[in-house]
Amino acid sequence: MEAPYSIVFDQAENRMHVQNAIMLRLLGKG
Repeated sequence: MEAPYSIVFDQAENRMHVQNAIMLRLLGKG
């Protein structure tokens, strides 16, 4: 049984990784 807060945490972590990837791409172009 998976708790709802763990699902929310997984989504937040994935969003953080996506934002880091975008930042690295933007900094790389600069």
